[in-house]
Amino acid sequence: MKKGKITKGKLLGEATELLKGAKALEKAGADLMILEKIPEKLSRIITRNVTMPTIGIGAGKYCDGQVLIILDLFGINERKFKHNPEYVNLRQVMIDTIRRYRKEIDEGIFPGRMHSNLIDESEYARIADWCSRNDMVV
Repeated sequence: MKKGKITKGKLLGEATELLKGAKALEKAGADLMILEKIPEKLSRIITRNVTMPTIGIGAGKYCDGQVLIILDLFGINERKFKHNPEYVNLRQVMIDTIRRYRKEIDEGIFPGRMHSNLIDESEYARIADWCSRNDMVV
C-alpha cells in the first residue's frame, strides 16, 4: 500500500489554506487549535497570528503547548513518527513480559506456591470431609 503525504503546509497553496482556516476558526470563536504534522515555521506563523492557544503534535516548538499520543510516548506503537522522541520502548518490554509469562505457564513455574492462597491443612481436612459426605469430589 502506498503511503500518502502526511505533512501538510509545505507548499504555498496548502499553507495559505491552513492560514485562512486558522483565522476562520478564530473568527468562529474556537477556544484552541491543534496543529498537527505541519512545518514548524508555519505553526509559528499561525501561533503568532491567532489569539487562541495552539497545541502542537508534530508541528514544532512554536506552539503554545505540546501533546503526544500516550502510546507513542511510551513506545508501544509499532510505527514510529518523526515528531516522537524515543523515551522508552515499552512495546518490547510488554512483548518480552508476555513471552516470559507464557513460558512460565507452559513450564509449570507459574502460578507457584508463592502466587497461591493457602489454607491450613486441618481446615482443608474438614472441608474435604464435608465434601465427601455431600457427594462432592475433592
